[in-house]
Amino acid sequence: MSRLVTRPVRFGDWRPEKAIRRRSLLNAPAVKHMRTLPCASCEERAGWTIHHVVPKAQRGDDLLSNLIQLCVDCHDALHHAPDATAIHHRIGQRLTAANIEYVLWKKGAAWLEDRYGVIA
Repeated sequence: MSRLVTRPVRFGDWRPEKAIRRRSLLNAPAVKHMRTLPCASCEERAGWTIHHVVPKAQRGDDLLSNLIQLCVDCHDALHHAPDATAIHHRIGQRLTAANIEYVLWKKGAAWLEDRYGVIA
């Protein structure tokens, strides 16, 4: 087996199939291109993480149309702030047409407006 399978994923989430899928996702050419883009929240270019527009816990997919790039600070603030509404709304201003189309298909216009402040 690959050495990758034996490594835990960030935050101690230990599932080999997730590690393999995530590693292949991070190495996809389109995702590598995302590394050159600024953070979708603060527009910084230092450090990056991939964030799911529709969270995996809410049945979001590992599709490029469901991914955005955030700097480490914004990503941590988004997940750990008591009220991340302002961050979500800043991200909403920078969602691509593909991101919006995906959210509309997966969750609907009401969820998009409530979560990201985008009226479709």
